[in-house]
Amino acid sequence: MLSLLSITRFIKYPDLLSAPVVITTTPAPVSLFSRSAGKIAMLKQDNQSCQQGEVVAYIQFNASMNAILDIEQKLTDNHLDIKTTGSLGDLQPDFSFLINAQTALIIFNETKAFDKQIEQLNQQLVKYKKFNKSLVGQQCLSVQESQLALKKFETDSLLLTQKVIATLDFNQAKSGCSNNKHQKILRQPY
Repeated sequence: MLSLLSITRFIKYPDLLSAPVVITTTPAPVSLFSRSAGKIAMLKQDNQSCQQGEVVAYIQFNASMNAILDIEQKLTDNHLDIKTTGSLGDLQPDFSFLINAQTALIIFNETKAFDKQIEQLNQQLVKYKKFNKSLVGQQCLSVQESQLALKKFETDSLLLTQKVIATLDFNQAKSGCSNNKHQKILRQPY
């Protein structure tokens, strides 16, 4: 037992080792890729903490970063009154298109164009139904007239064969019957 104690005197416990260490976060650092070329403007310094969704850097161009961030915030918050005080540079035409579309939407909502159009189409539908009913009535009258003219023609042709009426009267009945047939042909839909 004494020998075991004497050996422990020479061995120091615990052993310390010095080594360089790199600590990473979960999730690991992210690689960023640019969609355009330009000079990078850093908003955060190396080893400075940042929050999720926070702008760390941007590529400089001819627009004001504050104006762009202001517009982005207004769009995120669904503000309908989007105006900018800074320069938008190359983004100005797209921003103008957005403002024009927004103005058109506001006017559309105020004028209720679809509601008015639906109302007008319903009124037009009612008028077309009345017109159709009138045409159906006219068609019934026309059929009755054709039937009467045909009966008169048949009667007059019988009377002509019996020599009761003159040929002139028969020709008038024949003319009336052929006019009704001609009108009936013209009225049929194509």
